[in-house]
Amino acid sequence: MSNQFGAIIKAAKGEATADEKKAAKKPRKRAAEKKTVAAPTTKANGRDVNLTIKVSELRRRHWSAEAKRAGVTITEVICEALSDKFGEPST
Repeated sequence: MSNQFGAIIKAAKGEATADEKKAAKKPRKRAAEKKTVAAPTTKANGRDVNLTIKVSELRRRHWSAEAKRAGVTITEVICEALSDKFGEPST
């Protein structure tokens, strides 16, 4: 019975319903902030391989959060930085 009248009581009190709360939590799209980054594959063989580095957990968490906020992946950022520093391989 409480489920039946819960929405009515919340509306009368001015509280948001569960559906309204869920809709309010949807993140805004940040299409304007996204950068276009070249594909991380090499021209020579075209397949992706792993590249492993050791970093502190604190740095990894920070960088992951900032990348999500910016709408990019860590892979894109690393590939861009390495390409800027060392260039692309010649074919």
